[in-house]
Amino acid sequence: QASDILTTLARHIEPELLSLIESEIPNFIKQDGDVGEQLKDFFEKIIPPQSNLAAVLKCLSTDIVYPALVRMRQAVFEKNPFKDLQGTWHIKIAIRTKKSVINDGNLSTQPNQELKSSPVVTVIHRKKERSRDEDPIKYFEFEWVNTLTLSPRFTEFSSARFNVVDFSFGENTGSKARKQLRSSLKQFYKPGLVRNIATLVRPQDIIASLIERMEKFKDPVLTAYHPHMAHSVPVTLLLKSLQRAWEENLRTVRLKNKKDQKQTEDI
Repeated sequence: QASDILTTLARHIEPELLSLIESEIPNFIKQDGDVGEQLKDFFEKIIPPQSNLAAVLKCLSTDIVYPALVRMRQAVFEKNPFKDLQGTWHIKIAIRTKKSVINDGNLSTQPNQELKSSPVVTVIHRKKERSRDEDPIKYFEFEWVNTLTLSPRFTEFSSARFNVVDFSFGENTGSKARKQLRSSLKQFYKPGLVRNIATLVRPQDIIASLIERMEKFKDPVLTAYHPHMAHSVPVTLLLKSLQRAWEENLRTVRLKNKKDQKQTEDI
């Protein structure tokens, strides 16, 4: 609940506000009514605008992510129109304690000095987007994360990062749509995501690549044989047969999807 979140944040970030929040919350947060409006009223009238807690609460607003989203939209949307995947926007607040050695108000590395603990707060926005086009051949999803770490004084960000951390395609997504999305998102990849891209390659793409490479040889240098076969055959021929069967299966699935979609529209 909103009241639990507020009291927990105050307890870790600004304990001196805890008693005020606990006493005033019942006067603003009611069982009925618009919780968003109630919280807004509570923040404006109770939380000191220059407080550390106010700085953290401002980071929970979706407006804080807007500049990064505009930049991503400018880079991605034209070639890969996307829309909100409802129910996937999540916000996490991570609080860790940083200990500093303080001597007369100045940072000191001298031994036997008093250690001062201060909270370091990171706010993480995480959300998924999906293709706007309903055509299965163009379907995709991707997930972005905006990570904001406040400075010890809560007056600015010590770090702010916007990354795409995951993306995926439908079973019938075409190679053009896949290549186009990867190219558009590349500048936003989180380090480490590239290592996982191999898992997103389609089997039919691998087959096509093998055929292309093997056809560069003038002679069928590689053959295959099985007891059920009358004689050995070039591996390229087997790959082409598998490729045709795969493409035929995809056409069947696409026709079935179109038929199901038409029946839904008729209903």
